[in-house]
Amino acid sequence: MFQYKINVLQSLSEKGFTSYYFRKNKIIAQGELQKIRHGGMPSWKTLDIFCNLLQCQISDIIEHVPDREEE
Repeated sequence: MFQYKINVLQSLSEKGFTSYYFRKNKIIAQGELQKIRHGGMPSWKTLDIFCNLLQCQISDIIEHVPDREEE
């Protein structure tokens, strides 16, 4: 299972990238933003966009957490 290490939308907002910015410039679909707001994992393409905008690595955004069955 994967989980967020940071609040992605808040981190983007702090750098000036708001939901309005994404909609206006057609960078990320509204449905994808909704999925993220509700804790869902974005597509690899969206993660790539986030890494570029935040100037970070995927591992700075998400982490793998073993399922209880895997332990």
